[in-house]
Amino acid sequence: MVFGFGYDCVHDDYKVVRMVEFYGKDKSNLWRRIQDFPYYLWYRGRASGVFASGALHWVVSPKPESDKSRLIAAFDLADKEYRLVPQPDNYSLVNSHMSMVVLEGCLCLLCNYFSVHVDIWVMKEYGVMESWTKLFSVAQPTTIDKFKWVRPLAYSQSHEKVLMQQDNKRLLWYDLEKKTVDFIEIYGVESVTFADFYYQSLVWPRGRDGGKKQPAKDKVKKKKDKKKKKKR
Repeated sequence: MVFGFGYDCVHDDYKVVRMVEFYGKDKSNLWRRIQDFPYYLWYRGRASGVFASGALHWVVSPKPESDKSRLIAAFDLADKEYRLVPQPDNYSLVNSHMSMVVLEGCLCLLCNYFSVHVDIWVMKEYGVMESWTKLFSVAQPTTIDKFKWVRPLAYSQSHEKVLMQQDNKRLLWYDLEKKTVDFIEIYGVESVTFADFYYQSLVWPRGRDGGKKQPAKDKVKKKKDKKKKKKR
């Protein structure tokens, strides 16, 4: 079972998508069922759907438990339809682990060739195969000490560096031009388990009333104040 969350700009709504591969009947009545997903989820990829350009994305395979063929499947939140996203035509998946993230709104493909290097690709124009660009390649252990994975998070203001997370341990700046690494020290934090970004104003946390309802104690105080005013 995997999930995805994103914003449908056509209908101005936030949506949660659940994908389940199961045997037997699904007894849940809380979800609206749409057409069956025509691919198999590649579980070793990122479990949560990656949201970009109005769609959620997963690494999938046309056959169950297939290591030879990996595809990028997209689910459009507005029209509720599936499609395949074109991949770079000049890269290899042999002996690699494939996953996705979003970097400054663009779909980003990570190809991890274990114990060798990680290639980071960015799709600058969504849906256009020719717009795939290899942003950089991180070699190990020459550039960084031996690692399991790295994940780009954001560009610096000058776009000369990329903020990245290494394994579940630390953050670092990767200089795109110099191809060097600067590790980030956070006072009081020994290791970074998971790093991500948040964007303000999704749903008001106090509920549907928008926080207008007041605690019972406050209501009691207001009633007492009104009685005092009447007496005066």
